[in-house]
Amino acid sequence: MTRFETETGLSLGVTFFGGTGLGRLKFLTTTEQQTLWNLHEGTWVLSDNGWTGTVGDLLDLFSRTRTASKEIMIEKGWGDRLDSGLALRQSISDEGKLIWIK
Repeated sequence: MTRFETETGLSLGVTFFGGTGLGRLKFLTTTEQQTLWNLHEGTWVLSDNGWTGTVGDLLDLFSRTRTASKEIMIEKGWGDRLDSGLALRQSISDEGKLIWIK
């Protein structure tokens, strides 16, 4: 799974492999979709796998990727996060270090 966000931490959705029958999929909440479409196309986007590009690049990537239905997301075990998205969340560990959690 690859998570996308702006440099300021705004979540812009995810892509993932849905299996041989589904191929590569994307999932965005309504809020993530609205955020993505309201950003300037030159805004920098980062991902948790090292990909960087602009909003325009991400829109191009997403245009070639099928959207996962809510049923698929529930089947994959992410039904509890459909409203909040699948972005990583920052937290502080017991040792006081910044960590990312699902």
